[in-house]
Amino acid sequence: KMLSRLSLRMLARPQLTFLPRRGVLHLEDRAKDPGYKRDELPQNLNTYDENILEETEVITRMKYVLNQFKLVDLKTLDWDKNFEDVGLDSLDQTAIITSFEKEFHCIFEDTVFDTFDNFNQVKKQIIQGVGS
Repeated sequence: KMLSRLSLRMLARPQLTFLPRRGVLHLEDRAKDPGYKRDELPQNLNTYDENILEETEVITRMKYVLNQFKLVDLKTLDWDKNFEDVGLDSLDQTAIITSFEKEFHCIFEDTVFDTFDNFNQVKKQIIQGVGS
C-alpha cells in the first residue's frame, strides 16, 4: 500500500523538460514538428553569439559570486567604491577575483589583476575579455 502511494506521488510530480537557453527553438527542433514548413521560418533565429556577455548577465553572475562570500552587502554595494572602502582586504580581493575567473572561465593577466581597484573595473574587464 505504501509503495502504491509513493508511485502515485511520483506520477503526480511535474516532469522536467529541457528548454532552449534563450527561449527560441532551434531550427532542428522545429524541423521535427510535423506541421513544420521551412519557408515560413525566418532564417536568423539563432544569431545569438555565445562569446558575448551582456552587462546585466555579468552583473548577475558577479552578484552570485559575491553572495557566496557574504563579505559585501549587495543591497548597498557601490560598484565604483574601492575594495578597501567596501571592507575587503587584499586576501579577500584575491579570493573574490579568482572566483570571478572561475565563474566566467577566464584568466586575468597579472598586470591587469593587480590594477583592479573596484568591482566596476573587474566587470568591464570581463565584458572585454570574454568578447575577445
